[in-house]
Amino acid sequence: LPPPSYPPAAPLPPPSYPADAPLPPPSYPPPYPSTSSSMRRALLADFLDNDGTEDTFIGVDSWGSSFRQTEDFWEFQGSRKVLQESNSSDPLSPPPANLSIQVSVEAVSVPQLPVLNPNQDPVLFWGLMLPGRPETLQQVPYNATGSTVRGALRDATGSDPNAVISSSTFRAGGYMATQWTVAWNWWDDPAYELQVVPGQEMGQLGHKVILQTVANRSTPITGSIEMAFGTGCGTVKIDLDNDGPLMVAEKLGSLQSLEGGPLKVYKSGNARVGYDFTIRFDPVTTPGNLPLLRVAGIDDMTGDNLQAHVTLQSNGSTDIFLGPIPTELLRLPVSTPNTLGVQINSIPTACTSPDGPGSCTFAYDEGSTPSITSLSTTTLQFESATTAELTITGEGFNADPSLNRVMLDATPCNITAASTTSITCFITDKTPGGTRELSVYVDNLGFAAPNNQEVQVKTAFVSDVSPKVLHANGESAQYSTFTMVMVVGKGFDPNCTRNVLSIGGQTCGIVACSTSSITALFPGNGTSADNLDVTVMVMDKRGEVRDMYTLADSGVHQREDEVTSIAALLSPSQVSGAGTTLMLQLSPNASANSVVGLGLWPDLDPEMLDGGIWESYSGLLKFRGDDLYASEDAVMDSSPSLPNAVYRPVVFMEDGTTLVYTAPITARTAITSLSPAAGSIGGRTMLTIAGTGFSEVPDENVVVIGVPTSTTFLNGVILCDVTEASATQLTCVTRPHLAAQASANDPMARNTMPAPTPPGDVQVVLCDAGLNDVLKFECWSDSENGRSACEASVCTFEYADSLTPKVGSISPARALVGQEVTIS
Repeated sequence: LPPPSYPPAAPLPPPSYPADAPLPPPSYPPPYPSTSSSMRRALLADFLDNDGTEDTFIGVDSWGSSFRQTEDFWEFQGSRKVLQESNSSDPLSPPPANLSIQVSVEAVSVPQLPVLNPNQDPVLFWGLMLPGRPETLQQVPYNATGSTVRGALRDATGSDPNAVISSSTFRAGGYMATQWTVAWNWWDDPAYELQVVPGQEMGQLGHKVILQTVANRSTPITGSIEMAFGTGCGTVKIDLDNDGPLMVAEKLGSLQSLEGGPLKVYKSGNARVGYDFTIRFDPVTTPGNLPLLRVAGIDDMTGDNLQAHVTLQSNGSTDIFLGPIPTELLRLPVSTPNTLGVQINSIPTACTSPDGPGSCTFAYDEGSTPSITSLSTTTLQFESATTAELTITGEGFNADPSLNRVMLDATPCNITAASTTSITCFITDKTPGGTRELSVYVDNLGFAAPNNQEVQVKTAFVSDVSPKVLHANGESAQYSTFTMVMVVGKGFDPNCTRNVLSIGGQTCGIVACSTSSITALFPGNGTSADNLDVTVMVMDKRGEVRDMYTLADSGVHQREDEVTSIAALLSPSQVSGAGTTLMLQLSPNASANSVVGLGLWPDLDPEMLDGGIWESYSGLLKFRGDDLYASEDAVMDSSPSLPNAVYRPVVFMEDGTTLVYTAPITARTAITSLSPAAGSIGGRTMLTIAGTGFSEVPDENVVVIGVPTSTTFLNGVILCDVTEASATQLTCVTRPHLAAQASANDPMARNTMPAPTPPGDVQVVLCDAGLNDVLKFECWSDSENGRSACEASVCTFEYADSLTPKVGSISPARALVGQEVTIS
């Protein structure tokens, strides 16, 4: 390039302040003294704003010392003053090649700041902890290794992450940063929420610590898969969670042309990583070239990105019948009954004992077999006790308790006393209920006979039910008030599908359960009654009752009147997905001031309480309560954004009672039209979206457009910035689609280029106001936030090359100030 033309150098005016003007003492503790030094040649510079406020600029001079500048006095020698207000986050453009600019700095008196020396100075720390739990705070060095961060996470949460990957220091915009990526184990349920804070020294130096979720784990796979055989019409449903290999084989055997069923079924995997079923058929009972099993449907499966397929591992064959006859089929008869047979490398052996063939025999001897003659009880029931005792009477036991073993199926019975004729043992109330097979093993002798003794274990027990007064729901009311009931006891199944709860003969809808409690909805049966029977049945995986307990004289009453209930829905039943004000009228005997919160329960079918309502209960939205207001007999509160669904109002009372009203409330956010359907790759296309359920606050509507996944757009969406909003229409401005894929030549994917896209789905997500781009994407990824459905023929937008203005040439390529430039 030719040398640039600059005006002659002009002398610099003297500074407008004393050369040794004192500065405030720095906010750093000793041992760093505040000294005076002259400014030297600068290696690192930046523009300072000129708004009259004190600004701090920290740089490093050529000798490694630090300096601090607190006034706007930088000038280029021989040119005018160039200080101007600028955004410090904007990247600095490099100077043209071969351009040399000499910088002159007036000398001032400044305090010397510390230079960090990793071998001598203290290490900067940041902290991590569980939100609201300061006792879990762990200090972590700013340059910690992955193993150090993993140890801190383990100490803070009590759980060890699956992995912590630490990256080397890299440039993130205008900062140097270290990144740690944490992967939690899928069995940590729920995944831990964390809070990070900078240490005091880091805060003083302006350093930051940022925490963000990169990706949420997939939801567990549940439900059933529908299978068919070849082109046959018949299908069977395989329950992924509950059907074991035997049940799968039985179901497949019911298909036409598979009456013999599989020879063997192997099941592996779990709800987090997926399930594999390996199925083997017998070429004798199911001869011929069998067609493949076929996946007939996965509509009853739930999870993320579900797929199911059948592959052929190997073909069956009857070639074995054409091969050599195995040697064990050609052995001569033995001369002595019960002679043992041994094979070495599949080769049969012969008995060559000097004592003759009789020394290689084994016989089952009744005199050497322990026997069971009676049991103290065939039913072990715990109720309020924690252990149950069993005494076994018989012969041939060992007097040493440690040489006997008593089992109820796979559960050991703990032996407390033993003799040659009796064994006393106990089991705990943690033993699964149901019919259990008893077995007694004596060392050096074997199992006692008979070995088919059965003992009924009754672990289920109900100790308490709350609340004690439930709403009966008379026939006259249009809508009903269901009462949430808590049943406390033991012996329940943590799998809610295997518990059945009835109160007063009325089946309840179970929403949550553990081994010691069941939470359920009581619908009422329309009549008042006292001391309702409370019955819990625990089922096995085949749907048969394995344990049951009934609490009679429970103290639980059902009332039509004189009980708190919800009388009416006062707010609209059709609401916006942006949120609504829910207003409910309570019964005359209820106090609205006793209400501590409101909520909405999605997808609850009051007519199907036994149809798995625990799944919908997980989506229960409890309002924050910021706008909770109660009058004499009414209560109201504002809801968050609502996903499209049919909801039922929920009232939380001060005494712990939860009431559910069956009146439906429908929330709907939808796009009915979108224009234009295509625009410039360079962005700034004005997109008009018509529909229903939008927020009237522009910043609470997040509009995303689907684009091809790339290193630039890892989520496959790009934001459209909302400028105007009403309940029925949004206006947003598209952003440029400049994308790149990382490669060996561009590992950081910085060489972005304009790229057209196919039509991508446009979606409106309802979020909190004031979010930055990162938090907008987090809101978009959260399925609990309300979002639009498409009710138009097309809800897509594409970045089109044909609609993008293009610059072909610029003339001249360089110009003086004021000279005309032509762009074509």
